[in-house]
Amino acid sequence: MTSTLQAFRYHIQGRVQGVGFRYFTLQRARALNIRGRVRNDEDGSVTAWALGEAEHLAAFQQALAQGPRSSNVLHISITQLNPDDLRTLVDFTIVR
Repeated sequence: MTSTLQAFRYHIQGRVQGVGFRYFTLQRARALNIRGRVRNDEDGSVTAWALGEAEHLAAFQQALAQGPRSSNVLHISITQLNPDDLRTLVDFTIVR
């Protein structure tokens, strides 16, 4: 069975900065074999880009919706991307 990679951008709003959200995202992505990156945005939100198998991305999205214990996710905007745009990524990283 051939697997197909999918890619998404997640824009997460709520109490997601200063609570370990990027590190939480990094841990979940690596556990699910997802490539991509995550960064804090100036408006207090967090944006993540992810490339992986559909079932892994579904679990990743659920993890983002929950967040770490001290976070409070209010909304996630999800945009599907062309997987070719993220194929050069070899790991999941935090953008500083």
